[in-house]
Amino acid sequence: MELFGAEAGAKLRPLMAYRCDDDKEEDIQLKPTEGMRSWDRIADHFISCILDRIDCEAPLKHGLMVQKMMEGLLRSAESGQP
Repeated sequence: MELFGAEAGAKLRPLMAYRCDDDKEEDIQLKPTEGMRSWDRIADHFISCILDRIDCEAPLKHGLMVQKMMEGLLRSAESGQP
């Protein structure tokens, strides 16, 4: 997966960040850490919400915002417009 804007971007595999600072391009190789296992943490929290009946830390409105952003990215890619 790749995500690029006018001044910066990122790529998932390999994990890289890209940015322009004072018209100088910079490629940054990122090294994943144990703390970056976000999917595992999300799944653990979701299971705890169900089994232990704890409050969800990610309200539905946050999921809706992410969904709208992803749909916007798809529309942008299809139209070729930012």
